[in-house]
Amino acid sequence: MPPFYKPTPNEMYYPIGNLKTNLHSQILGLATELEPETNLPESMQISTKHRNLSLQQFLHEMFGHVAMKRIQYFIRQCERCSHLLPNHAKAEPMDVMGPYNLSINGGSWLMTGQDAGSSYGECHILKRKADATSLAIELLTRWKRRSGRAAKTLRTDGGGEFKNDTLKKWCNANGIIHEFSLPYFHEQNGLAERFNRLVVDIGRTILWSSQLPRTFWGFAFIWAAFTLNAIPNSLTNGRTPSEMLFGRSAGIDCLRIFGETTFVHIPSKRCHKLDAHAVQARVVAYLPDYKGWLFWIEATSTFVKSAWATFPCSDKVSISLSNMMKRSMKDHPLQRNRKLKVGFLLNKMGLGDFTSKLTVLAQDKTAEALNANLSLPKSFKQAMSLANRNEWLHAIRMELSNMKDMGVFEITPMPPGQRVLGGGWVFAVKSDPTSRQQFKARYVAWGNLQRPTEDFADTFAPTASFTSLRLVLTLAAKNSWLVSTFDFVAAYLNAPIDETLWIRPSEGLHIPLGHGCLLKKALYGTRQAGRCWWSHLSSHLLWLVFVATPYDLSLYVNASKDAFVWVHVDDGVVVAKDRQIMDGIKDALAASFRLKWKDGISLIVGIHVSRIPGGYFLSQNAASNNILNRNWSRQSHHKTPLPTLPDSHHPIRRTEFLSIIGPLSYVVNATRPDMCFSVNMLSRHQKNPGTEHWKALQHLLGYLKHMADYGVRLCPDPLMGMEFYSNVSWGGEFSRSCHGFVALLHGCALLWCAKHLITVAASSCHAEYMPLSIATHHGLWIRELIFSLTGKWLLVDLRCDNASCVKISKDSVSNKRTCHSDHNFFITNQALFQGKATLTWILGVNMIADVMTKPLGPTLHGKFIDTLMASSKGYPAKPP
Repeated sequence: MPPFYKPTPNEMYYPIGNLKTNLHSQILGLATELEPETNLPESMQISTKHRNLSLQQFLHEMFGHVAMKRIQYFIRQCERCSHLLPNHAKAEPMDVMGPYNLSINGGSWLMTGQDAGSSYGECHILKRKADATSLAIELLTRWKRRSGRAAKTLRTDGGGEFKNDTLKKWCNANGIIHEFSLPYFHEQNGLAERFNRLVVDIGRTILWSSQLPRTFWGFAFIWAAFTLNAIPNSLTNGRTPSEMLFGRSAGIDCLRIFGETTFVHIPSKRCHKLDAHAVQARVVAYLPDYKGWLFWIEATSTFVKSAWATFPCSDKVSISLSNMMKRSMKDHPLQRNRKLKVGFLLNKMGLGDFTSKLTVLAQDKTAEALNANLSLPKSFKQAMSLANRNEWLHAIRMELSNMKDMGVFEITPMPPGQRVLGGGWVFAVKSDPTSRQQFKARYVAWGNLQRPTEDFADTFAPTASFTSLRLVLTLAAKNSWLVSTFDFVAAYLNAPIDETLWIRPSEGLHIPLGHGCLLKKALYGTRQAGRCWWSHLSSHLLWLVFVATPYDLSLYVNASKDAFVWVHVDDGVVVAKDRQIMDGIKDALAASFRLKWKDGISLIVGIHVSRIPGGYFLSQNAASNNILNRNWSRQSHHKTPLPTLPDSHHPIRRTEFLSIIGPLSYVVNATRPDMCFSVNMLSRHQKNPGTEHWKALQHLLGYLKHMADYGVRLCPDPLMGMEFYSNVSWGGEFSRSCHGFVALLHGCALLWCAKHLITVAASSCHAEYMPLSIATHHGLWIRELIFSLTGKWLLVDLRCDNASCVKISKDSVSNKRTCHSDHNFFITNQALFQGKATLTWILGVNMIADVMTKPLGPTLHGKFIDTLMASSKGYPAKPP
């Protein structure tokens, strides 16, 4: 058996060497035959189970989940970079973090040190905080010997682990100035703080990605620091931090995915013929004194050292290079005459160490392959300079042909001095259902250069709402009508444009001298394109006897009210009474537009729609998973969407906070009423979010993960009408009450809302009275919308749990305490008087809108979910 051992409490793992093979040979998939050295026994090899990882995902995980642009830039570097003089900094920031929970290797403190000039940094796990003094001296001494340059300044905080006589005497003896940051002014040691955050973020990410126990945090942080030293950043100008400090590349051959599962072979001398010859383990650390890794065997909770590793991803992942690259390498003398041996590979450890042109060619092809998969050209010139220029050129020619067929512009003599609007190509790569990549190109006008009143007039174009979508699906389910979806091809290019606009000819389009392109259709990017398309589509639907409802200009109904058309820009839903009407609408639209038609409905504007017994089920699993994959910390699941927030406030960066709130708002408005209050409350702090709001946001993501398969259930009950539940939480922040309402149509969730009142309420009755009027406004709007679709009036059944508010709304008691309210709030009294609505008092325990005004416990929150929502697991999808 190989040497098994338990880690000592203060054992450090910091890699100083690299490993057996040149990773680029594996990445490029070169057909290089390796001959093993005789002094390396076969029993030392490691075999693995293979995961199916793309090249992009493999490199992303191996380099510690950093941005792919940094990896692309890194691959293009050659050995000449290592000959440049290192740039050593004047300051060496250091810091100690903790205490954390006890690590598996016995430490609870994390010490970081960084060279500010090269951004090279190290992490070490400490058993005691006082050990930071000796470690700081050891780091500065080692860096000096390896780089040949002494540090001038040591910058730390004023903690006792740094501010002591031992470190002071050592700094004075070596001519080092020791600077301290003031208490509570962490920004004075900002380099250390940023490095700490980067290490912790990457370490936490790879730890949770590996699904190892949390006690492995020490190994994860050290792994993250080594990974950062092996890749370039904005400060190093294309070189790695190791190159900047020590003058040579650390190489990437030893880089692997943290926590990767392997099978460590047992030497034949330590096992019998019938015994297992391998043991399953997880890689957790680079070894500081050996060219190998440290593995953790879960079955026995022990560690084993091993060298010459064969890992699943790095050994099998490859780039599908074109035949051109293979032909260019096939006849190269190095490829033809030299067989790479293991001994040679063991001594060629860093990227760019090969002096042959073969490696340079391989690096260029690797970068081009990554660019093809990960980067999109930003201009025509850049697209023509890429390896896949033929694909982009084909996409451009297809778009130009499409624009010519649709008469987007007319090539005609241009008046002298005519102002011309600029334009440019926009590129995208999409995948078809077979996962085959499709290259797309679109010529877009520079609408930001258009002048008001001269180049454009009106620009507003209405878009459909989620409420009207849920309404038409509810009516379709109630009446058992047919549903189909469609998508217009090149929608904007169908709409004529009224203004006279000359557009600059695109690259790839040849026109005679003195001629120009006069726009005839609303080209993408023009300010009026959206409105031109809406007007053009509305006129065609009017010709088909479909009129836009006055309450939603993107919802159209025919004269006989047996068909609806819901349109959101270029996507649409058609609901028809029978197949004959549906086919007639399809043929009429196909006669005027190029479109993609699909019978039934499965996906519309990012919402997955499933046919279930009695109706439809709406969910957004893909959008939810996308949010979770990018932002969820994977710490825990939660049964409620919001925790109790403390009063303290420590500001954080807005950018990441807003990048999560935005997608969550879209999901909430479409299919997740259970998170409406939580997202609304967190959105109130988007201008200046704090750490407590970030923790609450992570709590919400944990809830989203726990309830990811939930959505809105649209199974109408004909015996039920239209019900509006209105509720308020009196007082709150700045004395402004939080109100909310839930609208049900035939028992289906149609509309929900959670907001702050704009007016301070004088009493609980006043607080309930104002949001009740807001619910009445929306109820009357839906009432009119339903009448325009069906020709039938429905009463708005208002529900309120405040008896005083109900009496005042019915004019049955004195309203002295509410007579000062704005006149708009009296619409409830007016609607009741006109017979358009009814108002009923209900018990507070039956108020389902309570979830829109405050965080609830698991029991009450679950009751709300059972009323309005359902899990996709409970409703297997069936064909529409």
